[in-house]
Amino acid sequence: MRSIAGYVLDKTGRRWIVVFFVNHAHAGGAQAAQDALLQWVYERGAG
Repeated sequence: MRSIAGYVLDKTGRRWIVVFFVNHAHAGGAQAAQDALLQWVYERGAG
């Protein structure tokens, strides 16, 4: 299992709630997708 949850501020300072949960035998492979989600929210969350 691999998960992240919390708040992310986008580059304009707007706060976003983020939850990403993977329940699978190969969940460790989800780290790149989780990192990409956090980067996307930061870059384009307000857009």
